[in-house]
Amino acid sequence: MTRRIFAFLVITALLGGCGPKAEKKPQATALDQAFDAAKQDPAQRENYYRTFLNADILVPTTDLAALTGENAAGEKKTFAPVILPAADGKQFLMIFDTEERLAAWAKRKIGFVTFKGSKLAEAMDPQYHWVLNWGTSYRRQFTPDDIRWLKQADPQKAG
Repeated sequence: MTRRIFAFLVITALLGGCGPKAEKKPQATALDQAFDAAKQDPAQRENYYRTFLNADILVPTTDLAALTGENAAGEKKTFAPVILPAADGKQFLMIFDTEERLAAWAKRKIGFVTFKGSKLAEAMDPQYHWVLNWGTSYRRQFTPDDIRWLKQADPQKAG
């Protein structure tokens, strides 16, 4: 009897009928694809930055109110972004390109503001380092020099 139960469990597990289902990997975003292309070919780096400038970027806030970048910028509303200090004195702004990635990082309900990457570059002081998509294989750190370049770049120009 015990042997039959064991055999049933092994067969069921092999067929995927019991236990937790493997999570389906989310489809890569345009920013993810540009990131991969830039890793393969450094000549694609400018295209990655331009893709970032045109992407919707989510900035977690310290309050639960979620605003859109248009409302925040158009009505001159202010928000308090989540800034994380590092041991070396650097300060990091966490940013994400999907709500799912933001939620996975936050592990709780969190407010956020959505900006086009170009508007985020305009709005934020380049003293901070940015970390895009923390916790994913598409994680990218932007240094203050990167952010200064983004502030001056034309998001419409082809890379």
